[in-house]
Amino acid sequence: MNEYLIGMIYHYPKDYENWLKGYVEDYEAATAVYIDAPNEKAALDWGYEIATALLNFVNNSDGLTLEQFQHHCWYIEDPESCDWSRMLDSFLHVKHGEMPNLNNMIVK
Repeated sequence: MNEYLIGMIYHYPKDYENWLKGYVEDYEAATAVYIDAPNEKAALDWGYEIATALLNFVNNSDGLTLEQFQHHCWYIEDPESCDWSRMLDSFLHVKHGEMPNLNNMIVK
C-alpha cells in the first residue's frame, strides 16, 4: 500500500449562508488527509467518503452530498510543492476504510 494525500472541499453552514446573502465571495473550506491505500483511485474513493462525512459533520446533517455544492476531492501528487507544503505535518493519516476523527479535521 502507498500513502496518498487527498485534498477535499467542504463548507461551514454560516459561511454558506453568508455567501447566499452575497456577504462573501467564497464559502468553501479545504483540508486534506493522508490515506494509505492500494492505489490512487482507492484513495480518492475513500477521500470522497471522508469528505462527505466531514461536510455532513460540520453542517449537523446526514443527507448532504459533495455534488450538491460542487465540492470535490483531488489527489495531491507532489505535496512538497503544493500550496499546503508548510502544513503537511498537520494532516491526519488513515488507512483505506478507516474514518478519521472528523473533529480533528476542522478549524474550531
